[in-house]
Amino acid sequence: MPAALSNPLMTLTALIALAGSAGPAVGADFTVPVEGVGIKGLVVDPALMTELPRQQLEASDHGTPARFEGVWLRDVLLAAGAPLGKPMHGRNIPLVVLLTARDGYAASFALAELDPAFRDKPILLADRRDGEPLSEQAGPLQLVVGDEGRAGRWIRQIERVEVLDPTGKQ
Repeated sequence: MPAALSNPLMTLTALIALAGSAGPAVGADFTVPVEGVGIKGLVVDPALMTELPRQQLEASDHGTPARFEGVWLRDVLLAAGAPLGKPMHGRNIPLVVLLTARDGYAASFALAELDPAFRDKPILLADRRDGEPLSEQAGPLQLVVGDEGRAGRWIRQIERVEVLDPTGKQ
């Protein structure tokens, strides 16, 4: 059984290509740039959030069960041209994804953590919670990391996504 499904802190109900799920709130207006190494310059906006396959993730948010909806972060990175899949080897192994919030809070992931061939980690770029658009304090986009014991990387009010090379070789 995958670790994400056996974690007692959350229940994963990732419904691949979730049919009939509502997309971003009507009238929601946001742009979040995706930039960096190997990225072709993509902007996450309501249109992209509707275009990519919709997903759900049930998780405990500081002890409160919640159902989040959005898109997998890896799908956003794939759409941006990140070297996931076959290109995830050699010089691409040290790449890091840095997400930054409006207030400057930031968190990072090894890009390989987002590649299903390495680890199928449920990381959702959410725009809805319990069927409603995210609150102003959380949205327009929030990162939900379903299989972590602490919500330290559950970034709210995401402002930027970057793929960086900490070795400085790319």
